[in-house]
Amino acid sequence: MMHTCGIGAAGEVVCWGSDIVGQASPPEGNYVSVSTGGYISAAVSTEGVLSCWGRFDHCIQGKF
Repeated sequence: MMHTCGIGAAGEVVCWGSDIVGQASPPEGNYVSVSTGGYISAAVSTEGVLSCWGRFDHCIQGKF
């Protein structure tokens, strides 16, 4: 069950692959960094806010 994500030309997160718990369904917005692993994905927005999606029971969201 693999998935991956990248940053599109307009700054949006684009994901593909397995989406069992929503890990390949990113939120809207503009991002500068994205990371994936197992059943979770995370990205940092242009405002410095961390967002997580999928199984994020170990992710602390917010501004850093």
